[in-house]
Amino acid sequence: MNIELLNSPQTAIAKVILEANEELVAQNGSLIAMSPDMTVQSSVRRSGDGGGKQSSRGAQAKTIFLNNYRAGENGGAIYLAPALVGKLGHYQLEGRKLIVRQSSYLASASQVDIFMGYKSTVKKEPYSWLSLVGTGDILISAFGAMYTLEVDGKQIVNSDHVVAFDNSLKVKQYEELRPWPRRLVPIQEILYEFSGTGAIICQSHGPQGLAQEVGRQLKPENFKLR
Repeated sequence: MNIELLNSPQTAIAKVILEANEELVAQNGSLIAMSPDMTVQSSVRRSGDGGGKQSSRGAQAKTIFLNNYRAGENGGAIYLAPALVGKLGHYQLEGRKLIVRQSSYLASASQVDIFMGYKSTVKKEPYSWLSLVGTGDILISAFGAMYTLEVDGKQIVNSDHVVAFDNSLKVKQYEELRPWPRRLVPIQEILYEFSGTGAIICQSHGPQGLAQEVGRQLKPENFKLR
């Protein structure tokens, strides 16, 4: 498998060259184009499947739909893109366990096991998470720029900016920033406190902030004829 990141970092897409009969697993809806002899088989992961002992809390979706792309006898190419514009990260899992935000997962080698859910101690978990285990290539996406924080001790991070983190890190809710009543500020910031040794992959922009701004702009009064 050979992976090339195109148009990075602003609107990155991934070009994946597969060898004969090689497989790639990808988030449903991420396909741009593929070779004509590629075969596709769909699958689903739900909370509690396999090693996913406990789903993340909250009312977020706890199901992810995946597509398994298998190259023909002559190999093939596939192009993928995430839902939000930004940078893509290409990593080698190498046996460690990585916790990835569901919406940030793009694709992985077929040797990587994907479990829905993560045993979180955060009281108000706003996101669903995937546990990736095994050895092989993985592709994750960020909204905007992507950067890594190396933790040796403690680190406080806004939950909306967390893309992925090593399972070696312990996570708990630091506090919820509520400077104003919820009726005035519907989206409140939740902070995670990470402790231990490991890496946190972050994104420069928060999807909740985008959703809040889009919702504000789509109010009927903004579309009145002048």
